[in-house]
Amino acid sequence: MRTYIFTDRERRILEAFLTGKPVDRIKLSKIMHRIRKYQMLFDDTYLYLRVRKTMTTDTV
Repeated sequence: MRTYIFTDRERRILEAFLTGKPVDRIKLSKIMHRIRKYQMLFDDTYLYLRVRKTMTTDTV
């Protein structure tokens, strides 16, 4: 299993975008394109969150 979805650089770009700071629109566009294109990222993230939730409420 991989240990991350975004690189440190991508995280900085996305955090800046979400907080309204100026970002390189081309780099942001590339990240957003991949987010839209790869549906499995969303599915895997949702599955990960569901599993993590059970870990906090149950003893695994």
